[in-house]
Amino acid sequence: MIIWLARCNISFNSLEDKHILLYHEALSSAPPPSARVIATTIKKVARVVREQVNKYLSTMKAFSITTDAWTDLSMRKFISVTYHCLDPKTLELISFPCDMLYVPESHTWWQITNCLKAAIDTHTKSSLLTTVVTDNGANFVKMSIALLQNVGKEVFDNHSVGPDDWEDCADNMNDFECLGWRCVCHTMQLAVLDVLQTSRGSAPSSVAAAINTVREITIYTKRSTSLINKLKEVQKRAGRPVKVPLLDCPTRWSTIFYMLQRFDQIYIDFQNLALLGSFDEAEFEIPCGNNIILIRHIIRCLKPLEKFIRLLEGDQYVTISSVPTLLHDCLTSLQEIGREEVMRDLSSCLINSINVRLGFILEKPNLALCASALDPRYGHLRVVSRRLRNEVWDTLAHWAFDYNDVFEEPESSDSDLQQYPIPRQSRTGVTLERFREELNSFRAIFEGEDSQQLQAVQCPLTYWKFCFEKSFSCRILQPLLLCLYCIPASSAPSERMFSKAGDIILRRRSRMLPEMAQDLVLIAGWSKQTQFKFSDCLDRLVRIEIENGKLSDDGEDDNDFLGVECDDIAVV
Repeated sequence: MIIWLARCNISFNSLEDKHILLYHEALSSAPPPSARVIATTIKKVARVVREQVNKYLSTMKAFSITTDAWTDLSMRKFISVTYHCLDPKTLELISFPCDMLYVPESHTWWQITNCLKAAIDTHTKSSLLTTVVTDNGANFVKMSIALLQNVGKEVFDNHSVGPDDWEDCADNMNDFECLGWRCVCHTMQLAVLDVLQTSRGSAPSSVAAAINTVREITIYTKRSTSLINKLKEVQKRAGRPVKVPLLDCPTRWSTIFYMLQRFDQIYIDFQNLALLGSFDEAEFEIPCGNNIILIRHIIRCLKPLEKFIRLLEGDQYVTISSVPTLLHDCLTSLQEIGREEVMRDLSSCLINSINVRLGFILEKPNLALCASALDPRYGHLRVVSRRLRNEVWDTLAHWAFDYNDVFEEPESSDSDLQQYPIPRQSRTGVTLERFREELNSFRAIFEGEDSQQLQAVQCPLTYWKFCFEKSFSCRILQPLLLCLYCIPASSAPSERMFSKAGDIILRRRSRMLPEMAQDLVLIAGWSKQTQFKFSDCLDRLVRIEIENGKLSDDGEDDNDFLGVECDDIAVV
């Protein structure tokens, strides 16, 4: 019932409505719980589920987090934290929301770092944190470096030192890719804005003027309800699907592309409205002729960028191993488009902007390129030079050696292998050359003549799980896999968490306590996770209440704990 109320944005007080009470009375059923009981139950459910989450996280060997900031309608400030990890036994990718922190103070990097470090320590060991995935904000970039470097520890432990005594690493972004990971979707959006922004964009003036005209038409139309209704009537009369214009937003990915694409789709309807005199009082003219052709050229140039973002921000968990290949395909498509003279200038500006923002991915060893080297689909690394391939594999060997002491030796779960005497390897005794030798054996497979057969692999983790089960020697690479493949490509999970929060904390719920909002958002997210068995958490909560004497064994609620019978709880 709690989940249903949260998802449907229904106030808890509605359960006390007289019509609902009369309905239950007519059915001779138990009355619904009161708003007070529901609020109390939410806290108890959230507490029990947190215990299960912490228990689950304690079995993880490495994890990464995505985080972002958000402000609700009442101007209260929150920070979301989602955890991402690999199950050491099944190599299953797991992503789930874990915290929505209420931070009323200013979101400085120092304040964010302290809040996140305290939150992580309540769930698991912060030393197991592999990477922080965040946007390009200077405060979050500095926070990421501070968490991963522990800020020399003295800044955390000695408050007399103060954050100003720590070197400002945000100004030196070149080394950040080795420590944290900036959301590639957000970075690509910044690359687009660098070119197409009206005020300081590098795109040709005609391109900026065309985009600005479409934006003015969209704003003018969306502000008038009567004009929207006329637009729908014109579309219905013509037998076309009803579509309304979309307005771009600088903070939302690919919205310039979607705004132009939608305008092109309903361009004929705008022309019909103009003939009816709907835009006579406007200060702009509906584009026609060459201007429409120019808008379609812009859409074509932005299409590869939109595809890059769409593939990385989808609901399906996407690791960073696919980023280099997708980026290479995006740049290649732009180069092919730029061969046409009419789109050469815009294509060139976009390529230069992308190289400035994301060029490091194809130019030097980084998290994405190293993860791609271990992916059987992209392990050939044909998108980069031979010299860079050698550097990437050498970097992997050093990382595998460094991660070696962090993990305990995994136990063999393959019954077939246990039939034979296998010498127990000491993980601390494995040398750097041993790691390099094992990695080179896989490199020979990925770059060999039979590498085309590996393109049929749907998931790289399925391939590595097969290798770990069949070969004991390659298991020394498991810690490296756990660290690299728990890193998502974008911060989309945190964005979705705030989207859910926006659906719950509506204007009529603006007085909701931050703690209650946090519990509702997390319960809504946890209920979709199969790993935590949310129904078992509810059953455990009922057992706890029975043990505490708040709920009778026969299902009767002695202290109005839930207001319904235990069988009803199981059904809910």
